[in-house]
Amino acid sequence: MDVRPNRVYSRSLNRSPAQVKFVSQPTPAVRTFQDLILALQQYWAEQGCVVLQPYDMEVGAGTFHTATFLRAVGPETWNAAYVQPSRRPTDGRYGE
Repeated sequence: MDVRPNRVYSRSLNRSPAQVKFVSQPTPAVRTFQDLILALQQYWAEQGCVVLQPYDMEVGAGTFHTATFLRAVGPETWNAAYVQPSRRPTDGRYGE
């Protein structure tokens, strides 16, 4: 398995903040598109953000995704990321 170093810091209780040292930690290299998606999901999860799958229906606008619309009317804040294709409804006037 191909690995690349990831720099993380290690701090002992005896050291001052100026004496922080960096330690290399092996992390798997991103090789495939699926690995890239997994790496992005892990990154955003560490940031407190959930990555959602697209809602595949004729919605007309990405803001009509159920996660955006239903959570926007609720009292709690949350962080979400998703790619939403915008397929116009068949009764739309696009192209006329």
